[in-house]
Amino acid sequence: MLVELRGRGINFRFEKVEEDGQSYFVARSVDYTRGTIITSGATIEELEHNIKDAIFTAFEVPARFCHPALINIKGDLFEKQNQLVHVTT
Repeated sequence: MLVELRGRGINFRFEKVEEDGQSYFVARSVDYTRGTIITSGATIEELEHNIKDAIFTAFEVPARFCHPALINIKGDLFEKQNQLVHVTT
């Protein structure tokens, strides 16, 4: 995981979804070579946490090694929808 994130990182596109009177945020990887990483959160803070958790899960990192501080999200999740955020270590 560290080698891939340090080398080129993973880009995510995020958007706010509104349905049935509820809203939440969804993030989907756009260039993960092993498939797609998708996660969601009720708030931006929860989405950021869930992106990190989804990356650890995608790389099958054991729970004892999952330290959210290892993953950096570059880009402002608050700016505008459908933008890319870059995830690195």
